[in-house]
Amino acid sequence: MEEKKYSRIIFIDLMRAWAVFMMLQGHTIDSFLSPQYKGADSALFGIWNFMRGFTAPIFMFSAGVAFTYLLKSRPEKFADNPRVKKGIKRFFTLILLAYFLRFPTYRIFDYSSVTPEQWAQFFVVDTLHLIAFGLLFVMIFTYLSEKFKIDHIKMLIAGAVMFVAGQILFEPINWQKFVHPLFAGYLYSGSGSFFPLFPWVAYVLAGGALGSLIASDPQKVRDPKFGMKLMIAAALIFASGKTLEQIKFFFNWGEPLWVNAIYWIALRIGVVLFLNGFMSFIAHRVENIPKVVKLFGRYSLVIYVVHIVALYGDAWFPGFNEFYYQKFGPGLTLVMAVVMIALMGGMVLSIDYIKYRFKNYKLMPKRQNLEIELSEK
Repeated sequence: MEEKKYSRIIFIDLMRAWAVFMMLQGHTIDSFLSPQYKGADSALFGIWNFMRGFTAPIFMFSAGVAFTYLLKSRPEKFADNPRVKKGIKRFFTLILLAYFLRFPTYRIFDYSSVTPEQWAQFFVVDTLHLIAFGLLFVMIFTYLSEKFKIDHIKMLIAGAVMFVAGQILFEPINWQKFVHPLFAGYLYSGSGSFFPLFPWVAYVLAGGALGSLIASDPQKVRDPKFGMKLMIAAALIFASGKTLEQIKFFFNWGEPLWVNAIYWIALRIGVVLFLNGFMSFIAHRVENIPKVVKLFGRYSLVIYVVHIVALYGDAWFPGFNEFYYQKFGPGLTLVMAVVMIALMGGMVLSIDYIKYRFKNYKLMPKRQNLEIELSEK
């Protein structure tokens, strides 16, 4: 029984670690590789660039899986669930870090030298903003599911569909005419945001649906066929998106937003779900994974912040891009990607070791007192 439980943990850890790996190598290669090697005539770069397009959905989906699994594994009601309090704390932590990384000046109280372009960059909605609100909406839909007695998985899937539909409604509107740029960036990509809520929260909610499934019936995950079922579901979702695209071409519809929105969500969810199925398939065939792999998932937020500052810098520290932006050839770029991954691995191992030593140091007086009491008896 214990072994099967560990296999289930491996499945989640493998997916989170893969998401972190894709993020690190993607950002590093994009930062250092010279533009002359990024041409459309390079088949290798084209394949890498296509695969890199799935990094954000993988990262967001994995965040939804892990958070919702932990949330729904607790037997308490929503109001009494300690994971809700941790989730709210996580939301504010992510938002503060997101704006900290984009802070436009090193002066805390003097903004006279900040240009409109710098303010525009500050208001851009990026990965941390999106995941923060994704987790918030997971909690909101979890509350609504409990209150109105609606199946939790169906509620999250309906929420994901709502955010995809929201892109079709919200994207054509120039929201900067109606709301402050701080809020416009959450509503559409026209303000320069990479990940507006519509449709990107859908990936977190879709991951949440899988996390809820795992938490509600662990026996399904322990079944070796579980991974195969996920891969079949992924193939059906992917095929539905491709079918819609072919229908578009057949009837010469042009490029309607609603078709593109459904196509891309089906393509990305299909690929991400297939990867989850594949990781689950692997998890049933290994007894253990390296500790650093588990730590990559556990400290994903720390890794994200540190490598972003290292590459792109912030208001207080220049990053490597300040000096070496897109100046390397393929060989040196690959070396830098390996070095970045190795450094992050060393960092999380060091953090874990320090936490372990500190925990043992705090427990030492209690152990000594217990030993004295036992010796007296």
